[in-house]
Amino acid sequence: MVKSFSDIGLLGAYEILEKVGAGGMGTVYKARNPKNGQIVAIKVLSPEYVEDTMLLKRFRREFDVASKLDHPHIVRVLEYGMDGNYPFIVMEYVEGTSLAAVLRRQKRLSEADTLHVMLQISEALHLAHQNRIIHRDVNPANILLDPHGQTRLIDLGLVKETGASVMMTRSKTCMGTLIYAAPEQFEDAGNVDARADIYSLGATMYQTVTGAYPFQSGNTFTMLQRKLNNQLTDPQKLVPELSRRVADAILKAMDPRPDHRPSNCAEFASLLTDDHHLARWHVQDQHQKAKPRSRSIRPAPPAPMKPLPAAVIAAAIAGEPKEDERRRANRHAFGGRMDCRPLLKTMADPVMAEAIDVSATGLGIVSPRRFEKGSLIQIDFPQKDLGGRDSLVVKVCWVRKHNETMWSMGGRFHRPLTDAELQTLLSQEIRTVVLAKSDFEA
Repeated sequence: MVKSFSDIGLLGAYEILEKVGAGGMGTVYKARNPKNGQIVAIKVLSPEYVEDTMLLKRFRREFDVASKLDHPHIVRVLEYGMDGNYPFIVMEYVEGTSLAAVLRRQKRLSEADTLHVMLQISEALHLAHQNRIIHRDVNPANILLDPHGQTRLIDLGLVKETGASVMMTRSKTCMGTLIYAAPEQFEDAGNVDARADIYSLGATMYQTVTGAYPFQSGNTFTMLQRKLNNQLTDPQKLVPELSRRVADAILKAMDPRPDHRPSNCAEFASLLTDDHHLARWHVQDQHQKAKPRSRSIRPAPPAPMKPLPAAVIAAAIAGEPKEDERRRANRHAFGGRMDCRPLLKTMADPVMAEAIDVSATGLGIVSPRRFEKGSLIQIDFPQKDLGGRDSLVVKVCWVRKHNETMWSMGGRFHRPLTDAELQTLLSQEIRTVVLAKSDFEA
């Protein structure tokens, strides 16, 4: 029988207080260190993965990489441990909610609040890049906001160390979230550099300040083509009061050509403002390159920035459902056969799958093949009347064993369906599912 740490009340030497999140790869608990009373968060690998050598290496790598980064805007990892056969990572516990939850509740932030968040994340990424670490999955769901207006960058599960001898990603594999990923990540995610994170940061900023997804319409092929052709609506057209400086900085960060983007986060910060210390460092470094000086003088630390309104964070926390509730909420029985095909590989020999349920936020399927958490799936429909679109994008969020030969998987739509779209979906059958990321496993 699978061990339930919530029922037992212990995980290693830590006292489990409550379950705070779950996904396909692991479960996160709020816990207490009995030695000093410290409240922590603990991520434990799901039981079905403890025999998977590659995932065990990836889980351990997440700790090894994160433990090198000590920054106020990165969630600190404290310890790696084992409870029987179950590995776990002990992390700093942060009261708050994700930027994604805030945006779901109030659509967008003001320019000032957006700058406040993005400059803090720029600091975190700048440190990571200086340590030759690329995050590769910067998006609103991986940015935490606490009630005091401080941000934390989380989820280092897709990070890579440049020049590392053991590469945990496959060549020609797209890593990261489709909407925010740089175009080069679709070609070879294993060889991207800091400029891919800057693209994702720009895409995250685009959504945060406009309330709209970049390249949101169309299917996966169309979205990628628009990325490559730089067919991006000027954010100032969506928000006329947005300053030209910030709009131009976002557009430059999201240039499809890496050489045309800011080369580092300090340069990106300098495009956004003159006041932040990263921006001043960039200006000074440029000056020093033009005219060498005998010694380097760093500017004084910046004045504290105004935090986001506590009411904004509190409201988002109150309105954010627990992970298990997301899976159960308003789900409808939904039958239909479909084909699963890896987009970046051959289209032959599709994998048959069956839809089991659907909600406004996602879809459940059963398949003889397990698709890894984070995989992106394009759902194609036989009728082209779903709000004027013929497809939706789904991200695999959880995976569990269905029986001896099948896997159950749940995916979230890249944006929630409207009531009308959901009813339209329920009135027809799914035709095809196309995997938009090739790092799947049998």
